[in-house]
Amino acid sequence: MLRLLHAPAFILVFTASVFAQSDRGTITGTVADSTGAVIPGAKVLLTNPATDTRTETVTTATGNYTIAGLPVGVYTLSVEQSGFSRYEQSNINVSVAVTTRVDVSMKVGQASESIQVSADATMLKTESAEQSSTISGASINGLPMNYGIGAGAVRNPLSFVQLTPGATMSGGTPST
Repeated sequence: MLRLLHAPAFILVFTASVFAQSDRGTITGTVADSTGAVIPGAKVLLTNPATDTRTETVTTATGNYTIAGLPVGVYTLSVEQSGFSRYEQSNINVSVAVTTRVDVSMKVGQASESIQVSADATMLKTESAEQSSTISGASINGLPMNYGIGAGAVRNPLSFVQLTPGATMSGGTPST
């Protein structure tokens, strides 16, 4: 009888942890001209050449844009606004649970002119102080079995913390 009472609590906790997982990333940035003045209302187009998926947005009054919920992959960003040359940047990597910042500096010119940038976007997170890392399956499988002996052995889940650079264990609780 007591087990039946614990089952709903277990299911609730397990379900909440499943929704916390994400397999998507975000691209954000600011569109400005060569003097640093922001450009509101610029058309931002993000394309995944591998799947030909396109996502569009428009910059806000402060020149900012954000495209969230992107599947992991390599993207091309293009920005257009009347009175400015078209801007295009390729090879932008979107990773799981990472916000990639791509700031755009547009040059005055005709829309028929195009500026192409082929460089990687910065992986520095300036939007928040959050730190995260992705641990590969091979790294997890390489952890020693340290609880139990034989077929009943399991890995210490707190050992995963020590795989993250800058994280340490003190007194059995993770800290950075």
